[in-house]
Amino acid sequence: MSNDLSYESFKERLTLTQTKIEALKNLENELVEKKRNEAKEKLLEEKSKGEDEVSKLKKKLIAAERANGVFQVPLPTAATAAEVKPVVEKAAPQPNKAAAQPTAVPAQKGDNNATAKKGGGKKKKAAGGAGAKQEQQAPAEVDISRLDLRIGQIRSVKLHPNAESLYVEQMDVGEAECRNVVTGVVKFVPIEQMENRKVIVLCNLKPSKIRGETSQAMVMCASTPENVEILDVPADAVPGDRVIVPGFEGEADAQINPKKKILERILPDLRTDNSCTACYKGKPLTVVGKGVCKSKSLKDVQIK
Repeated sequence: MSNDLSYESFKERLTLTQTKIEALKNLENELVEKKRNEAKEKLLEEKSKGEDEVSKLKKKLIAAERANGVFQVPLPTAATAAEVKPVVEKAAPQPNKAAAQPTAVPAQKGDNNATAKKGGGKKKKAAGGAGAKQEQQAPAEVDISRLDLRIGQIRSVKLHPNAESLYVEQMDVGEAECRNVVTGVVKFVPIEQMENRKVIVLCNLKPSKIRGETSQAMVMCASTPENVEILDVPADAVPGDRVIVPGFEGEADAQINPKKKILERILPDLRTDNSCTACYKGKPLTVVGKGVCKSKSLKDVQIK
């Protein structure tokens, strides 16, 4: 009888021990899973912070490049990428090396002709160097590609403290900090229509003081003596997008030199057409892959 009780007691203890072991295993699995999830969340959080930091550094880099006159090429959309056709370059024929190398003829001592030929070669080389130097110094063509036209967004606007006809805006043009811009459209555009508005901004003018406020850019408008309309831009354009004209995709100047009258030579060809589209020499002002810029109602008028 005693042996039976001992066996039953042992069996109960064994069952209890196995239950505890199973419970400890379950607890261990839960702790491991919890730690794994915590590590995963931490990694995701660090990844998000890293992406934010990369985005900020990218914006600063773009702003620094633009400030130094580096042309920014907008990324193409699927529609524009489909239109691009691959260019196949033909390999240039290789010249015959044997034919290209003339046979050297040794010059005899006292040969005046050989001396004259050597002298003539030097003169030709000097003349060629002068011509190349003149080509390098040739002035750049004056067209709208010299202007740094970008999409800007008005982040805040107020009346000029010293002039009733002027607004002072904080303008986001895709740089690390907003630019201070003075615009004389108070008589034509209510302040409510200025807030958060996207506009075309000329960014490489020399900063100037206007009634005590520094203006670091210029908002582009369709203009007549009786009316002024700020040019509308494509709805999905974002601050910093480059505004170009097809056929004039050169690199903009770092800063327009007012002494060279570059702006005065370009502006006469900036007009709206009969459909109110903003054009330069008949070609539309375009944000690549996003659309053209237009005036609301002014047709065939000057843009400035």
